Amino acid sequence: MSFFILEIVFFISLGAIVFLFVRKLPYVSDVPQKELNAGRFKDGILNSQWVDKLDSKFIDLLSKWLRKMKLAVMRLDNYVARHIENIKHRTSREKTAQNILKEIEEDREDRKEESKENQ
Repeated sequence: MSFFILEIVFFISLGAIVFLFVRKLPYVSDVPQKELNAGRFKDGILNSQWVDKLDSKFIDLLSKWLRKMKLAVMRLDNYVARHIENIKHRTSREKTAQNILKEIEEDREDRKEESKENQ
């Protein structure tokens, strides 16, 4: 199962790399964008306006998703911090309670020893 998850992550990453490569390719090449489109697609399936619209929608969705994920991570962080504080308080109370119980037991033992010595 973990191998399957790693494969999914790998292919998603590969897809993201290809997407970024295709998006930045016109900036890198010396050939103008019009010549590239004219040579490949005459009335084109891959119109630059279509790609720009898709890119802007993708960026909008990605930014919304990242903001929601940031909020979820911050909520999780607050939850974990509160849980850690509760654990600290519990352990400190248990330590003081254990110390008090030990003192009470020691006092009982001392009293028993004193009562045995007095008899």
